[in-house]
Amino acid sequence: MLSPEQINEIHRLHLVEKWPQRRIARHLHIGRHTLAKYLDNPAPTPSHRDRASKLDAFKPAVAELLQQDPQAPAPVLLQRLQTLAYDGGITILKDYLQAVRQDAVLRRAYVRVEPSPGERFDIDWGHFGALLYNGTPRKWYAFCLVECHSRKMYLEFTHSQSFETFVRCHTHAFQALSGCARELWFDNLATAVAEHQGNLVRFNPNIVSFRAPVMSPRPGRKVKWNAPLDMYARTSGRCARLPTSTTSTRRRVFGYMPLLTPDYRDITEALVHKDLRLTFDGNRYCVPPRYVGNQLTVKADSSSVTIYDQTREIVCYARCWERGQTFGAERFQKELYAQMAAAQRSAAQQRLVLLLGPVELIRNYGPEAVSGAVQKAHAARAFGSDYIANILLQQRGRREVQPPVRLRRPELNELATDPLSLAEYDTFILQSRKEAHDHSASETEPAQADDDEQAARSDDRRRRD
Repeated sequence: MLSPEQINEIHRLHLVEKWPQRRIARHLHIGRHTLAKYLDNPAPTPSHRDRASKLDAFKPAVAELLQQDPQAPAPVLLQRLQTLAYDGGITILKDYLQAVRQDAVLRRAYVRVEPSPGERFDIDWGHFGALLYNGTPRKWYAFCLVECHSRKMYLEFTHSQSFETFVRCHTHAFQALSGCARELWFDNLATAVAEHQGNLVRFNPNIVSFRAPVMSPRPGRKVKWNAPLDMYARTSGRCARLPTSTTSTRRRVFGYMPLLTPDYRDITEALVHKDLRLTFDGNRYCVPPRYVGNQLTVKADSSSVTIYDQTREIVCYARCWERGQTFGAERFQKELYAQMAAAQRSAAQQRLVLLLGPVELIRNYGPEAVSGAVQKAHAARAFGSDYIANILLQQRGRREVQPPVRLRRPELNELATDPLSLAEYDTFILQSRKEAHDHSASETEPAQADDDEQAARSDDRRRRD
């Protein structure tokens, strides 16, 4: 069979170039009968020849086995057919099973389901590549919730598919639609379904705990969560009864909406390092210096990052989707500098207290007396608690004036003496010591001269001898 290019070339040479058939057959290396056939019928219908298959005799047995188990795999059917003397391969069996099952699917009938108002929400994630924040790529997702009766849709774009983000999007959707449907249908989301094999479903523990009081899971092609409105009202505590629309079947649906929504922000524990920083989502956030070395709780949503010390809020920052950024450094470093200056002043005060000695000085003499003694010690450049204590002792001694001594003879008490000068007494003592020293020196010099004279005489006697 010739290719479409060869057929087009035959007609071009025959109709446009006006070549004879013999020349065209020689040029294209085809026979004249073949050339004449394609000139008469440019698109001949290919002829098919039915060939017998080794599986034809066993097709009734295959049909009987499929009635017992419509989903029986080809290897199992092959084993059963081999016991019936089938000697063909598995490939033709697979092709036959595919054709049979596809034909059965095409012939299958379905009932169109029209959910009633407030009956069902369909929920799924969408993927939209990534967004760039100053060269930093962040994955971009869309949370999609559809009210199945009115086809009203709620969309929220996020950078995460975490469980906390999933729950926040639910809460925002319920608030936007002014209520919750009876059933929530998830298309096997990893956030809701951990494993799904046939009708066997293993749910994510987080999603089970999220809706355990008000919803019950039902496995199927799509995972359902049933939430009867009266049950939702009973178990949600404080709930608001919103009006239900009955005027139009295509109008927005209302249900029950809890007034108190739980806190489902992204939560993590972070260590505060010596530079006042803790790390969250690729960025660094600063806290006061007193929290260095502590584990703090970080809670974040799409708009804010809040840091807590247990239940007490420390600081709140706007959410940043870039990476490698630092926030709050200037603010808390100033606080650290102020604390460092106070620490330096405190250290100086401690040194002064060590120099001043125990606090008993203030208790015994009073703060005014100690302050005066410190000033006197500083003026005399005498530093130390001993000096200050001596000054205080002297001041207290001068204040306690002793009465004059009274003699037994009254006339002696009336005697008046000239005032004595201690300076003259000191001069007299020093002069006496100097004279005694000069006298001892003069006595020592003659003794040394006599010794020298005796030594010279003994030398003369030796020479004479």
